[in-house]
Amino acid sequence: RKIQNVLFPGYVAETYFRGGYYWGNRTYWSFSIAVTSTRKGDIMSQIECIQVSFRYPKQEQFVLNNVNFSIEAGEMAVLCGKSGCGKSTLLRLMKACQVPAGEKKGKISLAGEEVENIEKAMAAQKIGFVGQNPEAQIVTDTVWHELAFGLESLGIPNHEMQRRIAEIAEYFGIREWFDKPTDQLSGGQKQILNLAAVMIMRPQILLLDEPTSQLDPIGAERFLHTLKRINKNFGVTILLSEQCLEEVLPIVDRVFLLQDGELAEVKNIRETGKVFYEKKSEVFHALPIATRLFVECKQQGEEPWHVSEAVEWLGEKNDIVEKVQQIQTKQKKREEKEPVVLEAKQLAFTYDKKQPYSLQDCSLKIHKNSISAILGGNGVGKTTALKVLAGIYAPQKGKRIAKGKVVYLPQDPQLLFTEPTVCEELEVVFVEQSKKYANLSEDEIVNKVKTMLEFMELLPFQGQHPFDLSGGQQQRLAIAKLLLLEPDILLLDEPTKGLDAAFKHKLGELLERLTMQGKTIVFVSHDVEFCAEYANYCGLLFRGTMLQLEPSKEFFAKNYFYTPAVHRIFQYLYEPSEIINYKQAMTVLRPLFGLEGEKRIG
Repeated sequence: RKIQNVLFPGYVAETYFRGGYYWGNRTYWSFSIAVTSTRKGDIMSQIECIQVSFRYPKQEQFVLNNVNFSIEAGEMAVLCGKSGCGKSTLLRLMKACQVPAGEKKGKISLAGEEVENIEKAMAAQKIGFVGQNPEAQIVTDTVWHELAFGLESLGIPNHEMQRRIAEIAEYFGIREWFDKPTDQLSGGQKQILNLAAVMIMRPQILLLDEPTSQLDPIGAERFLHTLKRINKNFGVTILLSEQCLEEVLPIVDRVFLLQDGELAEVKNIRETGKVFYEKKSEVFHALPIATRLFVECKQQGEEPWHVSEAVEWLGEKNDIVEKVQQIQTKQKKREEKEPVVLEAKQLAFTYDKKQPYSLQDCSLKIHKNSISAILGGNGVGKTTALKVLAGIYAPQKGKRIAKGKVVYLPQDPQLLFTEPTVCEELEVVFVEQSKKYANLSEDEIVNKVKTMLEFMELLPFQGQHPFDLSGGQQQRLAIAKLLLLEPDILLLDEPTKGLDAAFKHKLGELLERLTMQGKTIVFVSHDVEFCAEYANYCGLLFRGTMLQLEPSKEFFAKNYFYTPAVHRIFQYLYEPSEIINYKQAMTVLRPLFGLEGEKRIG
């Protein structure tokens, strides 16, 4: 006997009664279920956008222009584009409770039903959304309660909740911090918790906005492989936006590029580098190192993604070892002559006297006019260390010595915003520092603000509320506000978070210029490639203790896991390799491929 009922908007579950049998004191019935689309002649498109355009209030230009695409059930796709191109906006338009204010045209359907028509309870269960800012999604005070919150809201029975929570905690590796307060989690742990809290609802569609931006390299890899496992094992349709494609490209089925408000799909995923390069897209620099080297060296054929594939390709060049030796011989070791301006002596700090120290026996010396990077896994105390160095937290043990004005950029840039518009956010600095800027006229202040907005590529958004900016744009605005304070020492917590590859390069050059002007930079980061390219010194924080801070070349050359992909490639070709960043790699490869006159994109 056939029974038919709607399983999810746009689909029908056909349930067939097969019979039954009696065992012990119970009767067991046998059924089979077939799920089909209610849209005749249509493949099961889980996500479909038709002529979608959108612009924010008081904006003449549309962020999205006639966007058309569809994603079938069970597919995993990535949405690429520079910061502020509309990736976050497009994802938010697919979740009714996340839709931003503004003018929308066109139609967005999920599983055959327009977003606006999907019932709230159904949307909460079947459409998962993990946003750019992990803080914004956490609503309870403990990890276990965060996992339970969505189930409680839907009235799930207690025994069912307990089973689901136990299962999800084990699956995501949350057991060790299951009872921990959410305000004591690292940014990466919060993001993992957000994904777990969404997956406990058992969604059919999962939307993620730059989910790995706050994860360390190893944590990001695990996170993405967890996503792929969810996609393959449970058939969840996934659409995510990402700024770094090193680990994403090999695991997705489709690639979309959002540029100037228009969406284009890469037809052959193994030609993504070639397509981005020909379009002169700045997203090219977000691709895997192996792909970028292959394309910039004008090679033809299937693009490599992994280190092993790049090694196989480059290993065919017989004279590469000789060239690496020549380049490494010319490299000069940095001789430090500048005084120490920031020092930590055996610092120890804990948030709770009943808990182990977050920092313990932490010592380091920071020299003037240098850029120092602190790396480490999620939850090891990097942010805590930076706050103690900034003087925000007082250490329970040890001593902090700072010579000069210190400013701190928090991991969440929204904590610095107090004004209703982007422009006023910078203007308020001159009001708060009125004594310092007493000699400046109003026109000079306006020009300084305009110059900073232009440099940070925020001038077109000067009338917008800071909270309406993308994550990358908010990061740039926060950095701009700090720079106007004219500090001696800048402490930056994840400064590249949410930034596109092109602006990371611009930020790196800015940091280098600031050191030439007498500034000192210390930042914590998971971005190994950025650290290798721009930091003079790097160190690893492990279990609250700072391991030796040493020149970047030596630090990365000695590491096996915390080292850039480009170093792993050249380490296979020549050992010991001191090639640690993309610039050095292309210095080796250009002459070998006859490309001395070629220039990089962006």
